[in-house]
Amino acid sequence: MNKYGNELELILLLTDNHEHDTQELANSLGVTQRNIYYYFENLKKYGFKIIKNRTKYRLDRRNQFFRKLNDSIALNDSEAMFLYQMLMGQDDKNNMVQSIKVKFERFYNLELSTKPAHLKRRRRNIQKLREAMESHKMVRLRSYSSPHSKTKTDRIVEPFLFLNNENEVRCFELKTHVNKTFKVSRAHDVEILDVDWMHEHEHKELFTDIFMFSGEEKQSICLELGQLSHNLLIEEYPLSETYLEEIGDERWLLKTEVVSLVPVVRFVLGLFQDIKIIENVELKNLVEAQIAQMHKMIV
Repeated sequence: MNKYGNELELILLLTDNHEHDTQELANSLGVTQRNIYYYFENLKKYGFKIIKNRTKYRLDRRNQFFRKLNDSIALNDSEAMFLYQMLMGQDDKNNMVQSIKVKFERFYNLELSTKPAHLKRRRRNIQKLREAMESHKMVRLRSYSSPHSKTKTDRIVEPFLFLNNENEVRCFELKTHVNKTFKVSRAHDVEILDVDWMHEHEHKELFTDIFMFSGEEKQSICLELGQLSHNLLIEEYPLSETYLEEIGDERWLLKTEVVSLVPVVRFVLGLFQDIKIIENVELKNLVEAQIAQMHKMIV
């Protein structure tokens, strides 16, 4: 097998829900341990993250490659945690339950989230945050861990809303003057400050539209749909059914608010013969611009 074939085979081995030492990997591929370390370096250059546990290795599946590969079926972190917590209440002797739990833990890195110390800290943080919300007090999120900047810093915030089964909290951060969503478990501790909220008028909830885009700002759209686009919309985005109004002759109006026009443009272009844009000038302009761009590519 050539170099790239070996690397592809190595990816499969490192994502088979087991951990392997370099000798096992070398034996499986018919190469030396030195070759395995060489392949490791190449995988790192390609953007893969290799996780080492003592002498054994596995791949972190949460990278861009696997995200693209699983984009159509992937769960977000909150959805994964919700389903995982449901599994936690099932029979531990059931082999299928155990198998699914292991896959959730490995793919979404949930091992830490289920440790007793972690759960205890999360419960304590939730209790303090709830108390601060009820009394309209600021809090200090101590040693908040940010995976993006890879730092641990204290954050002074005004917490005002729990999200995703209390796994996240919506806060107004004083330093940036921006509403942000924080993971409850990433704060080492929550300190309630003897300072009342000062920016309640700036608190904004996070709105999630029917296309599952989230944000603070939203805008209205109105589309007239035929039977095909109506059926596909409900199949792909079940939340949309609430906002559909039948107007006769197998036509429906979709009136709703969205955070982003990106998924709307994509939906309209995919079924342009079955859809009319009734409201939102910006949406019309974006669709026209996309059509013009496609025309240039074809001509």
